[in-house]
This record gives sequence, C-alpha cells and structure tokens, in this order.
Amino acid sequence: MKKLKAFLKKEEGFSLIEIAIALIVLGLVIGGVLKGKELIENAKLNVVARNIDMYRMAIHLFVDTYGSLPGDFHLASAHIHPKLRDGQNDGVISGHGLNPLDEAANVWTHLAQAGLIGDVGQFPSYEYAKGGQGVPQEKIGGVITLQHDPHPDMSGHWLLLGRENGSKGDGALLTPQQARTLAQKMDSADPNSGRVRGYHGVNVSPEDCIKEGKFNSANTQPACILYFQL
Repeated sequence: MKKLKAFLKKEEGFSLIEIAIALIVLGLVIGGVLKGKELIENAKLNVVARNIDMYRMAIHLFVDTYGSLPGDFHLASAHIHPKLRDGQNDGVISGHGLNPLDEAANVWTHLAQAGLIGDVGQFPSYEYAKGGQGVPQEKIGGVITLQHDPHPDMSGHWLLLGRENGSKGDGALLTPQQARTLAQKMDSADPNSGRVRGYHGVNVSPEDCIKEGKFNSANTQPACILYFQL
C-alpha cells in the first residue's frame, strides 16, 4: 500500500509538471500568433499608407501632364484612350466614387490608362464599381474612392478609404484602433484636424468611431472610415 501511494504521488507530481509546461508552451504559441497577427495588420496599414501617397502623386502628375484633374479631363478619350469617359473640365471631380457615370469613379481609369497607376480593372456592366473593378482595392479590405467637399469642415478633394456602399465608398471598414494607427502614420492621431480625418461609416453610431474627440479604442469592431486630403 505504501508503495502504491508513493507511486501515485510521483505520478501526480509528474502530471502537474506536464500541465505547467503545456500551459507555458500554449502561452508562447498564443503570444506568437497574436504578435504575428499584429505584424500582418501593421504591414497592411503600411501598404495603404504607401498607396495613398502613390495616388496623391499620380493625381498631381496627371494635372502637370494634361492640365486637368483625372476624371474631370474633357479630352481623355482623345488624348489618352478612346474608351475613356470625358469629364466637364471645371476643376471639380464631381459625383460619387463608385458610380461609373460620375467623374469621381473615372479618376482611376484616367490614371491607369495614362500609365500613372496599375490596372484597376473594368467597371461591371450596369452596376456600381467594386474593388478591382474600376477602383482600387486595398489588402486591408475596402476601396479607395474620391470625394469633393465630403463634409462642411472638409473642402476640396479627398481620398476615402472605406467599404463599398452602393454608389459610395463610405461603409465602415476600420476599427478605431486601425484608423488611429493609420492616421498617426500619415499625419496625426487627431481624427478631427489635419490632412487625415476620421469619420464614422454609414449606418454606424458616430461614437462607435470617435468619442470625446478621439478615436474610440474601446470599440474593437469596424466603425471608421478615413479621409486623406490631396
């Protein structure tokens, strides 16, 4: 009986050590996975930042070359490609970013056919544009569109990162923390000033994205869109 008890105690101690080791290993694995996800997400945000800078530069080069804004260029079909839709040449890129009939959606085909950005695909037949079908799609999800005077305190032309929403790209895409990280990379963490502005996506409560003048990091669900001034 004494030998049996000693054996059981020995086995019990060995099992506890095994459990402890397993928990340590599991913690390391989970920590590694979470760190890996963080690195991947940060890499995607870096790609978005580089793409925004590239689109800004491409638009300025287009203006320098043709004397008109992409999408708004009235001689695009004559000087760039016969299948391009001509704009009004009034200095404003008008309309909604995913409506193929509007100048704002045709920005990207003007730029692509001019060789200033990569191929953005063709507009779908009788539908609004989608990521990779007439407008740029980002690896983090969503699309890049363009708007003029999107809000009363935001004049001029702005690029917009958001999710497809009918004729617009203003659907909630980013978590507040993602939006804050990207905004800080490119300008500042203040969502209400500067060249990068945060805003809540359509059908999302404003405070889900921005609360008390700051990105609401307590919310871990997609709620934000970001505007980038040209």
